[in-house]
Amino acid sequence: MNSKIKKPIISAPEEPERTKRTYLFPDGSKYAGEVKIEDGKSMRDGIGEFTTPFERYVGWWKNDMMEGQGKLFFSSGAKYEGFFMNNMMHGVGTYRWPIREIQTPHKSVEAPVIGAAVYEGNWANNKMNGNGCFTDENGVKFHGLFHNGTFTNSLSKAVLNR
Repeated sequence: MNSKIKKPIISAPEEPERTKRTYLFPDGSKYAGEVKIEDGKSMRDGIGEFTTPFERYVGWWKNDMMEGQGKLFFSSGAKYEGFFMNNMMHGVGTYRWPIREIQTPHKSVEAPVIGAAVYEGNWANNKMNGNGCFTDENGVKFHGLFHNGTFTNSLSKAVLNR
């Protein structure tokens, strides 16, 4: 018996269209960068810059979310540079708080400037998490393990409220 079996034709899924676009939103925010268009829906995907009146993000996007390496600048002067996942600081990164001045009661006394605090290390869901080093504005270092934004070690525990 000689019968031929027909194999079904399997085609690869269609790749979404990729292009560069600039979008202006009613709230004043703007996106300029790579997008993918899938089923008629446009999503930020690839390298792009998103600017709002309060912050600016420059980096990688995936499925309309900050994903991968990027930089996030806040209106306060704070800055994060590192990895993102699902629009959150996640992975290795550095967060720098803004430099600030001490308020003095007399206008004739010049306000001393305090250095910026810095955290370098691992992040999970927008919180310092894992190995890292927090340096406060006076240069005091907390090097070790962080959990959900809290510094911990075998001898003590310090909560860093910033």
